[in-house]
Amino acid sequence: MPQNAGAISHKSRADLMYACTEERNQFMLVGKASHPVAEAHLQLACQARTHLAKKVAVPNVLPKKDAYYKVFSDLDCLGGKEGVQVTAGGTGGYTMHILAPRPGVFDGSITFTTDSGQYVWYSLRLTVSDAPPIGTLEVSATVRQAVALQVQISNPLPDTLTFDLTYGSTHLVGPDVLALKPQESREFEFFFAPLVDGDSQALLTFSSFRLGNFSYTVNMHADPAPSQTLPQLEASLGTTARHVLQLHNPVGTEAILQTSCSNPHNFSLSVAAVALPPYGEAEVAVDYLPSSLGQVEEGVVSLYSEEVGMWEYNLTGVGLKPGVMDPTRISATLGSDGSSFVSWRNPFEDPVKVDLTLLQQGGSPDEPPADENRFELVLKKLKGIAVGSFGTVQIPISFKAVSLEESSGQVHVYMDPASVSSLSVSQPLLWQYPIKGLPEAEPSGEVFKYSCQARGRLESTLELRLEGLGKLTGNETFTYDLAIPASKQSALRNALQLVPQFGRMTDPSQPLRYKVIFEPQKTVSAKVGMVVEKSTGGRWRFELRLEATQPEVDGSVTIQAAPGQSALGAVLLYSPTNQPEPFTCHFTHDSSISFDVTPSEGHLPVRPVAGQPAPPAPIMVKYYAKGYGKTQIGKLVILTEDQQFTYVIRGEQPTYRPPDKAQMSIHFDNQIDPDMDARLQSPASRVAKSFLVRNMMATRSGKQSK
Repeated sequence: MPQNAGAISHKSRADLMYACTEERNQFMLVGKASHPVAEAHLQLACQARTHLAKKVAVPNVLPKKDAYYKVFSDLDCLGGKEGVQVTAGGTGGYTMHILAPRPGVFDGSITFTTDSGQYVWYSLRLTVSDAPPIGTLEVSATVRQAVALQVQISNPLPDTLTFDLTYGSTHLVGPDVLALKPQESREFEFFFAPLVDGDSQALLTFSSFRLGNFSYTVNMHADPAPSQTLPQLEASLGTTARHVLQLHNPVGTEAILQTSCSNPHNFSLSVAAVALPPYGEAEVAVDYLPSSLGQVEEGVVSLYSEEVGMWEYNLTGVGLKPGVMDPTRISATLGSDGSSFVSWRNPFEDPVKVDLTLLQQGGSPDEPPADENRFELVLKKLKGIAVGSFGTVQIPISFKAVSLEESSGQVHVYMDPASVSSLSVSQPLLWQYPIKGLPEAEPSGEVFKYSCQARGRLESTLELRLEGLGKLTGNETFTYDLAIPASKQSALRNALQLVPQFGRMTDPSQPLRYKVIFEPQKTVSAKVGMVVEKSTGGRWRFELRLEATQPEVDGSVTIQAAPGQSALGAVLLYSPTNQPEPFTCHFTHDSSISFDVTPSEGHLPVRPVAGQPAPPAPIMVKYYAKGYGKTQIGKLVILTEDQQFTYVIRGEQPTYRPPDKAQMSIHFDNQIDPDMDARLQSPASRVAKSFLVRNMMATRSGKQSK
């Protein structure tokens, strides 16, 4: 039996003879020992920082004599005696002592080696579970309030010790790393800040590679946060009052809050669900709509999410007697009718009956003269209109514009309080709805066009003639309003200015003059409506057409790449403000497909001050050269919220530079190198046989034999 791995333990000879031919073959046999296999694979399990003793059998591999083994292991948590004595031909025992400081699965071995090199060994797999907690902490707090906890922690080592901390719950907050000086002992403080009420449990774990894991069980109890009582709201019957709730998300993930209300008849939320961004804020409006007069109405609004818990608000409101409501405006072109409606809602649970009255300008119910504007209620029945519980009645109103003068009136809604059991008043309740008639002149059809280059400036004059203006007293004022399409707001909101160039007007034929300043920062084409309004009544509509063409090129970038290769070029552009500016960028449709830009969106950096290093380029352009040919051209457009930048990108191959004859050193050598000549002349370089001739002769002899 071989004793040492790799050593030749035995040699022998084997003879093989064929009797029929009397041929004899001899073979040399050599035996070589390989490394011994493990006696067994031991799978052990224990808890961290808990002692485990395991005895293993150690056979004697030495023939006919005692063996003394030295013990080695590659597991730092395994210990025991330095050696073990085994009698000749017998089997001894060795006790392993295991004390693992940290949990995990560890593979290793234990080896028993004699002085002469023979050995036996075992493979080991040690599965270490978490150690039991060394203590228990009890803590309680109210939701969204923090309570501090302390534990004593020590460093027994002569050098600095670092612990990594895990809290096991989102309700526990503290530092992620703790460093202790040599022999230092102090209190470690962390916080319990619950977001959801109830009981829960978590492990606070201190992890160190050298000392292992130490944990505390934290039993947590969170009481619900008390409801917040908001100031009492007051609103007239038919109107609303509002509270705005400020919500803050204390966690780093988005939270979706579901809303509910205990009294939806009187209190309503502006949204059914609220999205709170990570560590962000949101506002939620709660409207109070009274349904009684002089009585306190109550409700509870709740907002709940599993991530951030619940907010509750106690609301109260009181209804007041109705009064003047929000005005209703009706526009009509001169000589035609316009219409709108007033919506009256029954605020009570009981069915009621109402009467309607229309008051013309000046508070008179009489019809105005035929040459004046007038209103009309488009209803056949104006008295005793029945409205159900919390029902609504629509009151249509028409307005006939005869002159360019603003008209006003009122619609009165009377309700008999006797039909409502909860009311103790005797006088009818009155809702007053102001109405305003806004006559407009016929559109002139004239279009005013203004065009300039983006990032340029255009100054011009706009003259507006107000048809049908009539007599002026000199006290009238004229204002204007611009109706810019929503999709063009970002490009035009700061690009267009209209500066009045007129004072008091006494002549109706005199036009309104405005100085037009058009400074677009990006390309745009839009139709903008302009409404001119006279203070004493009358409106005129005009159309402006604005166009900003492509701006001047801001710069160019040239990228060179060999055919079949790609290269990158940087576009260094700074934010036009003192804050990083969001941007998007793209190549125009007529650009070469050999270009690509990354990223397509991002933030432009702030321009560095003197002495600061320049930031990396926010935009990189990649050029792939498909082959030789003309220069590839691309136009890169970079858009911020208010501005546009354009860069021309050129892709080309490196310039070929032919060699300069004046700088070339030409040398011809027609002599064979002496070393090479010596090798060619040597006998070893001469072929004694012509293999070509031999092959030809072999081919011919083969053909003749056939």
